[in-house]
Amino acid sequence: MKDSFNSGNFKLSKYPILDNDDSYLQLQNEFEQIQKSIKKSREHIDNLESKIRSWNWNDNISLAYKEIFTSEIVIEVKKEKKDLEKDIKFRIDYKVSPGFKDSNKPDDGIGDLVIWQTILEIAKENDRDVIFVSNDEKNDWFYKQDKVGLYPKYELFDEFRRFTNGKSISIINFVDFLTLSEANNETIEDVKSTILENQYSKIDNVLYQKTSKEYNVGTIVSHSRFGKGKIIDIKNNKTINMSLVIEFEDVGIKRLIERFALLDILQD
Repeated sequence: MKDSFNSGNFKLSKYPILDNDDSYLQLQNEFEQIQKSIKKSREHIDNLESKIRSWNWNDNISLAYKEIFTSEIVIEVKKEKKDLEKDIKFRIDYKVSPGFKDSNKPDDGIGDLVIWQTILEIAKENDRDVIFVSNDEKNDWFYKQDKVGLYPKYELFDEFRRFTNGKSISIINFVDFLTLSEANNETIEDVKSTILENQYSKIDNVLYQKTSKEYNVGTIVSHSRFGKGKIIDIKNNKTINMSLVIEFEDVGIKRLIERFALLDILQD
C-alpha cells in the first residue's frame, strides 16, 4: 500500500491558457485536496507500519492463539524420536502410508508420521473414534484420480483399527467439517473461496499464459465473492502476473491478480 501511494503521480500540470476557466480552477482545487488527502494517508500508513513493527507476539491473532492452543489442546507425540525414525524408514522402504511420499525432504517427511502417530495415540488413550480434518490430499494419504483425492487409503483405516482395538477414523476436508458442524453459510462459502484460490495459485504457469489471452477491456466477468463485473483496465497483460481492474456491480472497483482471480467470463 505504501509503495502504491509513493509511486502515484498526483500532480496537475500548469496550463496558463486555462487560468480563467472555471472547470480548470475547480480541477486545481480538487487536486490540492487530493494531495492533502494523499499526504495524510501516507502519515496513517507510516503510523500503521510502526505499530505492526512494534508487535512482539502481542497482536490480536497471536493473543487469540494463546487462548485457544493451550497445553490441553496441543498434544505432543509420545513415541520416542528413535522409534519414529525407525518407523519412517520402514514406511519409505515398503511404501507404507503415511510419509513415504515425502522421503525426498530433509527430514524424510517425518512430519506426516508424527501427525498420524499422534492421532493413533489420542484415539487409543481415549478409546474414541476420530475425525481428522485436513485439506491436504497427498498421494500417500489418498487414492487419486486426475490429481483429485477420491478417498483415504484403506491401509490407514486398517492400521487405525488394529492400533485402537477396532475404533474408526474419518478423514474429511475443512468445508465438510464446517458443514457437519452446521457453521454459518457465509463462513463456509468464504472458506471454499479461499481454498479454491490457493489451489488455483498452484496451477502450471502455462495455464496462466493461456487464460491471460482471454480477457479484454469490456469483458463481463463473474467472481465467486464479488459477483458480476466489467473489466475496465488490464495491467501487465504480457506476463503471467497480469492484473485486472474490474468494476463490480455491488462492491465497486477492485484490482485483482488474474492468476488468483477465479473469474468466469460471461460476455466478451
